[in-house]
Amino acid sequence: MYSHLSCIVICRILDTFPVMKIMPCNLTCRFLAILLALGLSSSSSGQEQETPSCQIRFQARKGDRMIYEVSVERSTSLPGQVASQSSRLTTTEEWKVTQVDGSGAIDFLVTYQKVVYEQRSGNEIRYFDSEEHRDQIEKLSNDPHLFSAITLLGQHFRVRLASSGVVEKIYDFEDMAQTFAEKLEALGFPGGNPRDQIAQGLESETLRNKLSRYTDFSPPKSPIRLGETWTRDYVHYLPPSGRLTEKATFTLAQLDEKTAVFRSASNPEFSITRSLPGGPKGAQIEMEIRDPKIDSTTRFDVQRGLLREGQINIRMTFVTTYIFTRYRHRITREHKKKTGLKLIRYISKQDR
Repeated sequence: MYSHLSCIVICRILDTFPVMKIMPCNLTCRFLAILLALGLSSSSSGQEQETPSCQIRFQARKGDRMIYEVSVERSTSLPGQVASQSSRLTTTEEWKVTQVDGSGAIDFLVTYQKVVYEQRSGNEIRYFDSEEHRDQIEKLSNDPHLFSAITLLGQHFRVRLASSGVVEKIYDFEDMAQTFAEKLEALGFPGGNPRDQIAQGLESETLRNKLSRYTDFSPPKSPIRLGETWTRDYVHYLPPSGRLTEKATFTLAQLDEKTAVFRSASNPEFSITRSLPGGPKGAQIEMEIRDPKIDSTTRFDVQRGLLREGQINIRMTFVTTYIFTRYRHRITREHKKKTGLKLIRYISKQDR
C-alpha cells in the first residue's frame, strides 16, 4: 500500500522539469554555406554545408521562475477493450531557482500551485479542481480516491541539478511526507510508517534515475549534430514488481535557430517477475511485466534556452497470477501512462 503511495507521490513530483540551455554552434560556417548556395562565393563552391549542431547544458539565474502545467494520464484495460480504469492528474507547478553554485549546479524550489484530478472506474467518475472546489477541499480530502491528489496542493520540495542534467539530490520534502502520513492515519490506513517509506522513496537512487530520464539524455560527446543518434540507460521503479531497465535510443530530430526537438524510443526484450505474499484467501501473487515500450518527445526553445514541451509514453502488459493450493487464476491487463508538460510562463530575474 505505502510503496504504491510513494509511487503516486513520486509520479506527481516527477512529472515536471526545469530550464535547459541549448546553445547552437558553428553559426559562421552555416552562414557561409548559405552564401555559397546563393552563388555569392565561387572559390569554395566544392565545400559541403556543415551539419547543424547544438550543445546541451542547464543554465539559470537565482530568482528565475518557471511555471509548468504537468499532466499524468494512466489507463488500465483488458486486452482489446476500452479502458476500465483511468485517471488524469494535472498540476500547475512553480520551479523557482534558489541557488546556482560555482559548478553550475542549480537548486530549485518546486511548489504545487493548482491541482485538477479526474478518476474513472466503469461508470463512476470522481473529479476535483482546486479552484472550482476551493470551498470543499477539507471535505473532499477525506475521499480515499481523491486525498492523494488534494494533499499535493501547496506542498513543496527541492531538487538539485548539475549543469549536465544529472539529478544530484531531492530534498526538503519532510513536510509533505508528514502531511501524507497524517492523512493516511486519519483515514485509517493500517500498518507501517508512511512518512519513512515516502521519504525513502524520494531519496532513492531509483527516483534520481527516473528524473534523469527527462533531464540527463545528452550523449557523452558534444556538440550533437542534427540526425545523430545515441543510447542511454535508465531504471524505472515499478512497485511491487521491481525494476525495469531501459536502454533508450535518442535522436536530435529537428534543429533551427528557434527549436530543437529530441525523440527517443525503446523496446526492452525482457520481462520482470516477482512473487508476493498476501493475496486473497492466502494466495501467492505472481506478477509479470511483458512487452514494455517507451517513447518520448522533448521540445526546446533554443533562443531562450527553455524547455517548452515534453511527453513520455509508457505502455506495457501486466500479468497477475493468483496461486491457490489447487488452482491458479490469471488476469492480464494493458497499462498505459502518458506524462506531458508545457511551459505556461517564464519570469526571468534579468527581465525584472
